Amino acid sequence: MYMAGIHDRKIRKNENDLLDSIWAGLQDSPADFSPEEKDLRDIRDRIMKKRRKTAGILSAAGIAAALFFMIFIPAWFRNEGSGEDSPVAKLRSMGVSVSDEQVSLKMDDDSSGRMLRLDVPSGKQFSLKLADGTSVWLNSESSIEYPASFDGCQERTVRLSGEAFFDVVKDPDRPFIVELGNGESIRVLGTSFNVDAYPDNESNVTTLVSGKISYRQEAAGRDLVLVPDQQISVDRSDGSAEIQPVETSASVDWRGRMITFEDEKLPSLARRLSRMYGIEIIVGEHLSEYAFSGRISYDKGVDFITRLMKETSGITCEIKDGKIYLD
Repeated sequence: MYMAGIHDRKIRKNENDLLDSIWAGLQDSPADFSPEEKDLRDIRDRIMKKRRKTAGILSAAGIAAALFFMIFIPAWFRNEGSGEDSPVAKLRSMGVSVSDEQVSLKMDDDSSGRMLRLDVPSGKQFSLKLADGTSVWLNSESSIEYPASFDGCQERTVRLSGEAFFDVVKDPDRPFIVELGNGESIRVLGTSFNVDAYPDNESNVTTLVSGKISYRQEAAGRDLVLVPDQQISVDRSDGSAEIQPVETSASVDWRGRMITFEDEKLPSLARRLSRMYGIEIIVGEHLSEYAFSGRISYDKGVDFITRLMKETSGITCEIKDGKIYLD
């Protein structure tokens, strides 16, 4: 039965399993469909033929002067596993080099106001609770600098590089501030929000889940206020900012070991996958405008993603010297 308009809407999260099963069937299906099978043909087209320019769309889916000492912390990364069927084990069996770096904590030697720095390498995630009770989840290749105690501080200030989700404990007398560098910072009293501010991003992206935040741009001399279900994207090259409504779950999916991407260019997506799995992915220059959309579980593995890329866009995957090359 054909339902008007269903083929034009976006694929929702709860359709992920359905599309997986459809995809499995399509791989063995004939290239052409009879007129009676229009719905199935339309779904296949949604998966395989949606294009932007020449792009294939995949829908199925410091503290420099201080002296530090280092403490290695056992990596916390849910469901990573070490069994033969784990994504890491599969990558290694394919000949891909996977990072073995561990989460590390560094402290300066100033006992009067000790600063801590937590570094999370690629392929890992970590959660921690600050002295005020604020919870922080750090994504791969991210770091946070914060005081061991906020006692005597008029403001609760931390510095972030990379991506993190904050659930800030409310304190009307002491605002919580996240410094991103380049004169940009986020000021809150009590709220939950996600910040994506990797050094190699084209834009810093902050998504507000609850409460209210003020995004400070020092160079522009302005503060931009966000309300729940809004996202601000600040161009790192010229400082231009855009606020728009969003579905916040897509921005925090990474905490549940999901990767969500919407019309994202392949080089950017490859960087995200590299961080997530602790591997290196090289993208051919001629694929720079290819873009993909989807929502895929970490446990699906890179091999699943690259197979879909090949089926939908003809992209080949080669493993050489422990690296993945997409061409």
